[in-house]
Amino acid sequence: MKSRMIKTTLALSLAACSQISFGAYTAVNGVATRAQSMQAFVGVADDPSAIFYNPAGITQVKGTQVDASGVVLFTDQDYKNSALPSNPSTTSKQIPYGANVFMTTDTVSSVHLGVGIYAPFARDSKYDVNAATYGMKHLATITRIDLAPTLAMDINEYVSVGLGPVLSYVTERSSIMGIYTKGKGQGYTGQAGVLFKLPHQIKIGLSYLGKEHSRTTGNGEMTGSNDAYTMYLNFPDIYRIGASWQINEKWFVSAGYELEGWSYLKNVKYDYTDPTLAAFGQITVDGKDSSNFRFGVDFKLDENNEFMAGYSYVEAAIPTDYIIPAKPDYNVNYFSLGYSHYMDAWRFDAGYEFGVSSTRETSSAFFPGDYDVQVSCFSLGVSYNFDK
Repeated sequence: MKSRMIKTTLALSLAACSQISFGAYTAVNGVATRAQSMQAFVGVADDPSAIFYNPAGITQVKGTQVDASGVVLFTDQDYKNSALPSNPSTTSKQIPYGANVFMTTDTVSSVHLGVGIYAPFARDSKYDVNAATYGMKHLATITRIDLAPTLAMDINEYVSVGLGPVLSYVTERSSIMGIYTKGKGQGYTGQAGVLFKLPHQIKIGLSYLGKEHSRTTGNGEMTGSNDAYTMYLNFPDIYRIGASWQINEKWFVSAGYELEGWSYLKNVKYDYTDPTLAAFGQITVDGKDSSNFRFGVDFKLDENNEFMAGYSYVEAAIPTDYIIPAKPDYNVNYFSLGYSHYMDAWRFDAGYEFGVSSTRETSSAFFPGDYDVQVSCFSLGVSYNFDK
């Protein structure tokens, strides 16, 4: 009886875990130290990281400038299994890290050119093996790295536009309840933006990042079965709007809204030829569009010192029916502080961001219970302008 129960649990869990679950906690909450510290940057977009937020903004960057930053995250994800009488819990405390680089120039022609390399989506979860995960491994990592060549130009003194292709490299790995997958692939999409520079030091920005279907190939394994697979990691289109107001020479404020179009993601399918693996190769996701709200403030103490602070609320995209411990999704509140020091052609940045979710109670048939997350993000950046 016990053996049959374990097999049944394994089969149901595999079916639940076959999904690729994205959403609020997978999409990184911004890139580049200075911009991330402000949280709302679409309507600011005044340094090379505008390539990520609003490509039209690189028309504001004079000369040839390089912006690089590195980030490390300390994550604390907790899951309490309510399906078992003792309500066992498990914790993931991974420490993912990464870097991004942006470069822009206006010295080649009247068109501003730029390129960015950054990771807009990432996940790293590895849970304690105990009763909460039925005594088996429960880990998942996924990273998407984008290369974004960009061009932008001023239409007139009030309007700028920018656009460019986005080429992606994707890796994924998971080991969940007895099934192990590892794969990599490529995808492509495009992005565009517009920036309005209005009277009274007000700017309004809009940008769009297209959907992406990254074709991924890899290998799946479980006891007695081993087979290659092909699948598509589907990423949403993202609509962004933001505004900023330069109140005076020292203060400006910004705000923004983002809509991530996860509702198109109804199911995910691993294509296997092996019948056992194929039986667990498709699962319903039923994604929902996710709204993100952002607010920021910037204070320039003097020409050398700048302070930033921000807040954002990032909404979950995956319904509670379909989230699992290694691939959860949360409604997250982010709070950030940042500092930039200017010295001749250099700018040095430091930032801290804290993210916390309210407890999310799930109605999953396979992994019901409570999910919580806390994230501390430390970031350092440096920028250099070759023409100063």
